[in-house]
Amino acid sequence: MSQDDLLQHCQQTGLLLSKHAWRRMSGRGISAEAVQAALRYGRAVQQDGAEIYFIGRKEVQRLRPRVDLRAHQGVHVVVARDGMVVTVYRSETFRARGRR
Repeated sequence: MSQDDLLQHCQQTGLLLSKHAWRRMSGRGISAEAVQAALRYGRAVQQDGAEIYFIGRKEVQRLRPRVDLRAHQGVHVVVARDGMVVTVYRSETFRARGRR
């Protein structure tokens, strides 16, 4: 997805992306669709004043065959209190700070 396409997508959906999040999405090959899927279907956890949305194996299995999230498994989206997406990354594990 090009920068113009992403900006148009954000305007249409109301998604607020920081410049940092945009750079991380571009550099890590994470699409706007993956971010939207995490926000819509992902597990949400509060941590350090932010909300982290995560698409894990459980979400993929729970929603199949209605919604195919396999391509988005492992996507994490960190959202600040003001609703701004501050960063995105992909990791197969989720560990909240302070948990073991």
